[in-house]
Amino acid sequence: MALTHFFCAASILLSSLLVIASAADYGYEPKPDTVKPETSYVPAPKPKPTYDTPNSGHDQPKASYPGYGYGKKSDLPKPKPDFKYNPKPNVGLPKVTIPKIPNHGYHYIPLPHHLPKPKLSHGKPGYEPESLLPICVEGLILCKSGSNYIPVEGAKVRIACTGVDKNGNEATHFSCLTDAADAHGYYFKTLFPSGGLGHNLKLKECKAYLENSPMETCKIPTDVNNGINGALLSSYHVLGNKNIKLYSMRTFFYTSETTPTSTTPPGGASTEYQAINCRKHSAVLTDFGGVGDGKTPNTKAFKAAIAELSQYASDGGAQLIVPPGRWLTGSFNLSSHFTLFLHKDAVLLASQDEAEWPAFPPLPSYGVGRDEHAGRFSSLIFGTHLTDVVVTGNNGTIDGQGAVWWDKFHQKKLKLTRPYLIEFLYSDQVQISNLTLINSPSWNVHPTYCSNVLIQWLTILAPVDSPNTDGINPDSSSNVRIEDSFVVSGDDCIAVKSGWDEYGIKFGRPTQHLVIRRFTCISPDSATIALGSEMSGGIQDVRAEDITALGTQSGVRIKTAVGRGAYVKDIFVRRMTLKTMKYAFWMTGSYGSHPDTGYDPKALPEIKRISYKDIVAENVTYSARLEGIENDPFTGICISNVNISLTQKPMELQWNCTDIQGVSSKVTPQPCSALPEKSIECPFPEDRLPIDDVKLQTCSASGSYASHADEGYDAKALLRSQE
Repeated sequence: MALTHFFCAASILLSSLLVIASAADYGYEPKPDTVKPETSYVPAPKPKPTYDTPNSGHDQPKASYPGYGYGKKSDLPKPKPDFKYNPKPNVGLPKVTIPKIPNHGYHYIPLPHHLPKPKLSHGKPGYEPESLLPICVEGLILCKSGSNYIPVEGAKVRIACTGVDKNGNEATHFSCLTDAADAHGYYFKTLFPSGGLGHNLKLKECKAYLENSPMETCKIPTDVNNGINGALLSSYHVLGNKNIKLYSMRTFFYTSETTPTSTTPPGGASTEYQAINCRKHSAVLTDFGGVGDGKTPNTKAFKAAIAELSQYASDGGAQLIVPPGRWLTGSFNLSSHFTLFLHKDAVLLASQDEAEWPAFPPLPSYGVGRDEHAGRFSSLIFGTHLTDVVVTGNNGTIDGQGAVWWDKFHQKKLKLTRPYLIEFLYSDQVQISNLTLINSPSWNVHPTYCSNVLIQWLTILAPVDSPNTDGINPDSSSNVRIEDSFVVSGDDCIAVKSGWDEYGIKFGRPTQHLVIRRFTCISPDSATIALGSEMSGGIQDVRAEDITALGTQSGVRIKTAVGRGAYVKDIFVRRMTLKTMKYAFWMTGSYGSHPDTGYDPKALPEIKRISYKDIVAENVTYSARLEGIENDPFTGICISNVNISLTQKPMELQWNCTDIQGVSSKVTPQPCSALPEKSIECPFPEDRLPIDDVKLQTCSASGSYASHADEGYDAKALLRSQE
């Protein structure tokens, strides 16, 4: 039935420009220095605290954790005294259904109805009444061709909705098409307010369906994420700076294959996944006493399974399958040549019992814990000194149940720094992919002192007012690739780090050769990509392209301060789309605090060769805030081919520039005098990094979930031996 009260307003089509760069004066160094930053300052040794040092795998050496003194806390947001966890209310018809969990991600199939779904902690919205806010829908449409994923420019999605009358009876049906997806495969559609269907009508539900693809070589729709059967608009975020309710859909896929692909195998008996290496041996968590009822602790089951499977490291490796269910667990350590695979209907629930989280010393490049200086809790999934380790799945979920930790943080009741969800130290050949991470106590993914790291197809979700819930934080790591991921966060979506002040200078390990591509961020109070502020080991050769930010404070932000030392150099950004931002460009030379009073005030950071090109931004309050350090200017800044449209109430001074040097070309609004107009295209390196050449294999995860007692080990006896 046609509905005359409903209207689908056209959204602005995002655009992306590609310009081949060549600029002799603003080149880059293909091989950055890996020597420690020069400094004559050496901190005085501090007493070493006593800790039980973790060991991952029976044949792996223990990590060495030097001890350091304590001092001031890190760059943490101010406490919010009214923060509290709000569970999903039970609202019946005819009211609009309050959502459960955001609908994002790759290769996701919803949990079956007989399994409880994980709850996403939501902060209390500050906009009343929500029923009057416009409804907006966004998402990505990609083409899957073999192991490659490319955007489907021009593809459309149909939004179909049902309205109910005041008695809860279905009264009308209506639908509309989104505008064509842009060059990134991104679409955005604005609908009427949910209260705009008429005085006696309300929305019951809306679903999104794949409509068509203009790509002749990729026209076959798949039902991944319900692209054919209809994906429910099930959760939204209120963006106050635009006064909208934004529903972010999970990614839809077309395929070039004659038989549409699906992440659900026939009978659910087995499934394929992509990994850097496949495994010869396989086991299921239930073989070791695991119980997926959401209440029974499974920490001993995980430890027993990993201990047993680690013996196959030299015989083709092993994988541990986490089957459908809700698996409550504390921290556990992985081993080398090992894969942890989460079934699409598996949910790991992080224990809220502090006894399930071992205490670790501070990281040697930081010297102190970030929340509390005495140390930190182990991460949920942890490993050190590993080779060839994979954490993946068919978009299984890891729920950090972070609300209790956020409350302790705000109430200043923490004894140690909060745990992260996934962390690897001193490891090589690491893959983290095809997962949904929600409600982390603090940072989500933290590869530290690692090399050859592949991070793909992650959906990371946290309330936008949750403290320090960074998405992905590569830290003193090299040859890292982050791509095809989506983050909603209370902090930076990606934060590139390399140690803090004198401790990072002494440790001297940079983050370098980092690739970020096809990445989307929502973070109203933080950056899409932050470089620093803890960058005292150095950051060099970062390449970010095809980046989308929505309702986010800033695009790429450089954060540093006197005392950090080291450098941030050879940073290249291109094809970035920003919508509803506070800042398009932001560099800060006076950010944050210090770990203690032992930092060297003469340790000045070197910021140079920073390149931005082909950027479109709309609804921006402040074009640029570029603040270097007195007598230590940021140099070699190049900004070209940038179009910034401003909000209705922009700042009067659009470009605030102090202690910087550089050039600009074809930038609107006109930049400050420190960035004079030149006929130049800012550079972007065209060579490939080693991590770009990593190829994935198609592996199989057996789903028979039968007992493996015939393979020569007694899982129950092993489990008992852990008690």
